[in-house]
Amino acid sequence: MGYRFNPHLSLLTEYQFIANKLPGAQIAETGANGGYAQTWSFTLAPVLDLFPKHANDLYITGGGGFYRKVTSFTDPVLADYCGYYYCGVGVTNAVVGHFSSNQGGANAGIVFYRKIFGQDSNAKFYAEARYVWVNSPVASASNSYQGSGTEALIPVSFGIRF
Repeated sequence: MGYRFNPHLSLLTEYQFIANKLPGAQIAETGANGGYAQTWSFTLAPVLDLFPKHANDLYITGGGGFYRKVTSFTDPVLADYCGYYYCGVGVTNAVVGHFSSNQGGANAGIVFYRKIFGQDSNAKFYAEARYVWVNSPVASASNSYQGSGTEALIPVSFGIRF
């Protein structure tokens, strides 16, 4: 969602959700068997549209805002479950350690899109790559493991926009 100032310049308001598996070395430091991180963000980003009148377009974006990161560590545990006609015992992953943090962050990216269904259509296929930087908290003696300070990742997404 955003506002177009002119054919080349827009301001984009974005909500993003990224789910990541944690690296094995990070999980091993905690003594858990598994883990994941989920990051929600709400950002404002100016967009520079390079070829707005063409069927193939490229735009550059970057901005900053609020990021919330939730990290969970898991271990397998026995759990009761019931199906339609029977009950039994199975294994599921249970969260054994958890922390969350709120912080500022920034992102920058490039997006290619191609208009589909004709030149007058608003439908577009897109491919996007972004560099996302989050100012994550550092681990200390008073809290659980919380990363190495800053965090960077490059999510790549494909889809159709209308």
